Amino acid sequence: MGELIVARECLVDGNIQGDNLSDLFGNRAEYLERYPQVSVGIYFEITVPEIAKITNIPQKLIVYCWFEDDLFCQVNFWFVLHLLAKNQQIYKIYLVRPN
Repeated sequence: MGELIVARECLVDGNIQGDNLSDLFGNRAEYLERYPQVSVGIYFEITVPEIAKITNIPQKLIVYCWFEDDLFCQVNFWFVLHLLAKNQQIYKIYLVRPN
């Protein structure tokens, strides 16, 4: 059994600018801090490590993406695909569709 990685983001809302992931993380943390349940510390403790796992998936693994059809999930899905493509590795990628 493989590892579960959660794309714990809300990229459909807020600042998504950044020339690299570090810039993006800083902008996202700053934007999300306006919500009482999210702090910069929590963002960097919970969200950033999950995204980092995506960027470090080794070559030739099977990746199952579980995303629903709504815009919120689809934008996060596109981001995950972008990260996988930037890895320049060969993967088998499957989109699992929930009922």
